Amino acid sequence: MEAKFVVNMGDQAQVPILTFSASSPCLTSLGSSFFFRLTQNDSIQVKAISDIVQNFGWRQVVPIYEDTSYGEGIIPFLIDALQAVDAHVPYRSVVSHIATDDQIQIELYKLMTRQTRVFIVHMNLDMCSKLFAKAKKIGMMSAGYVWITTGGIYNRLNSMSYSDLNSMEGVLAMAVEQVGHTSIEYPNASDFFKATNLDALKVSQYGQKLVRALSGTKFEGLAGDFNVVEGELQSSTYKIINVIGATTKDIALWTPEKGMVSTNTSKTCTNSKCIFGTIKWPGDSFSVPKGWEIPTNRKKLRIGVPLKDGFTEFVKITKDPYTNTTAVTGFCIDVFHAAVKLLPYHLPHEFIPYENSSGSMAGTYDDLVYEKFDAVVGDTTIRTNRSLYVDFTMPYTESNVGMVVPIRDNKSKNAWIFMKPLTWGLWLTTLCFFIWERVVSNSARFVMIVWVFVMLIVTQSYTANLSSLLTVQQLQPTVSELNDLLRNGDIVGYSKNSFVREILIGMGFNNTRLKEINLVEDGDKELTKGTAKGGIAAFVGNTLGLEVFIAKYCSKYIMVGPISKTNGFAHY
Repeated sequence: MEAKFVVNMGDQAQVPILTFSASSPCLTSLGSSFFFRLTQNDSIQVKAISDIVQNFGWRQVVPIYEDTSYGEGIIPFLIDALQAVDAHVPYRSVVSHIATDDQIQIELYKLMTRQTRVFIVHMNLDMCSKLFAKAKKIGMMSAGYVWITTGGIYNRLNSMSYSDLNSMEGVLAMAVEQVGHTSIEYPNASDFFKATNLDALKVSQYGQKLVRALSGTKFEGLAGDFNVVEGELQSSTYKIINVIGATTKDIALWTPEKGMVSTNTSKTCTNSKCIFGTIKWPGDSFSVPKGWEIPTNRKKLRIGVPLKDGFTEFVKITKDPYTNTTAVTGFCIDVFHAAVKLLPYHLPHEFIPYENSSGSMAGTYDDLVYEKFDAVVGDTTIRTNRSLYVDFTMPYTESNVGMVVPIRDNKSKNAWIFMKPLTWGLWLTTLCFFIWERVVSNSARFVMIVWVFVMLIVTQSYTANLSSLLTVQQLQPTVSELNDLLRNGDIVGYSKNSFVREILIGMGFNNTRLKEINLVEDGDKELTKGTAKGGIAAFVGNTLGLEVFIAKYCSKYIMVGPISKTNGFAHY
């Protein structure tokens, strides 16, 4: 706010305003032709910060900044730069510029409950001093934490030193020499600041000339080339320092052209260890922090898993009676573990079987949705009614509803099978050869040649048909439509606790014509008996489960369908 006021004052008086400290990107939007920023714009240093994050492989970063235009101005640029190196900001810590020590401490405690341990601090020097004092007090300056401060904090530690004052005096002096005057209208500088009405300020007749002179001022200084374009000091080298107690150590340099480079210019570096050398991290540690920790007060993720007796290829729960531990395995569990490994942070969790006091599944899969678990992992199908209560992951399998029925084998097994290809047409054609007149003319010879080709075709047809009957097993389902079962009054089986029961009831089956199947062996037993003997005529379930069933009894059954579409298996 102070900088904006001074810039507006310079516009009114047409006097160049030079700053060595106002680095907020929001000042650029003022569009003042009399404003010269002789320090680096904060929007430039964010690339250096993101390169540091990328060098050490940190995937999540939390910015801590004050709720002022200075603090908030850099954040959009910082987030964009972090996202460009695949680092994300899961949380922003905004501290009031008038926050008390207790309020700062409360905010730090919130950060301790989260996993991320990499923080970027951007605030004024006084607020920063309070923050680090509280962080040290509550144990956040210990091993595992990473604190990165923006350049403004370090610059203010040495603000208005002799070298800064001397350089400021030198740049004004160079511009005035070019203009050829020693005064800018106000012989007494105090007269300028005594004015209370900006409209009453006099306009400098040399202001425009000074602006042009400053814009053309170029020289090589201690910090690199000095060059101002449209009021902004052009990018130069950033020095990355390691704060160790009351001292600092230069550990790397950053340039817009080369990025991060070693302070030892004679050394060629290809990795972060070489570039940064030895760094002393919080807690007197020399090991690079991994960027996340499991908070001590963080509870494990409670993950519910269905308790299954059959089809355990997907989820299998094994209990050890001696150690009282539970092991959860299966295809669905493997998919979950593979996904967790891809996360850039640790995910503490525990599997909780969905069971009742008797040791069996406590309800249906729909009931499982209503339970107060943090997540559910298993062969859970995405359903519209379930999506009203939980958020599913992307499906990791395709799974529809199909049915398994016994095979009707149409292959003839009698000894006269060779007679089956001999159709009435073939018999008639053969008979004609026996009653054909003698060959006594050229016309008859021509007809005879045609008959020979016909016999070759007949012979090949007979051979092909007989080969098919002898070698290819004609497998046909006993029923191909679920509606046929409904019309015949047959009994249909379905997987225990499955949503398939609701589908069958919706199609017209009543409870008396439905039978619950628990184990794979039960399905085979009921299908073998058939409806006439109290068994089932078809086994309906998700296609993945039915494929497991057919893999075990491939010679007896065939799958028909799908009879209904689903969105596949997913976790939630």
